Amino acid sequence: GISEGTIEALDELLEARELVKVKILNNNFDDRQELIDELMKKLGANFVQHIGNILTLYRPAKDPKIVL
Repeated sequence: GISEGTIEALDELLEARELVKVKILNNNFDDRQELIDELMKKLGANFVQHIGNILTLYRPAKDPKIVL
């Protein structure tokens, strides 16, 4: 699963950077899609891509730095 400390750290990173890569460890036996869905729900972030063990999330900051 995903700890609350991890959620808080990712929340701060998304607010500061807007775009975050997250590495899922090889010893994690949880379903990756369930992890992605849980992260998106708890962080209010959008899924960008998933390559191997690395997923990318995006959430616009209150003062956006990335303009799409």
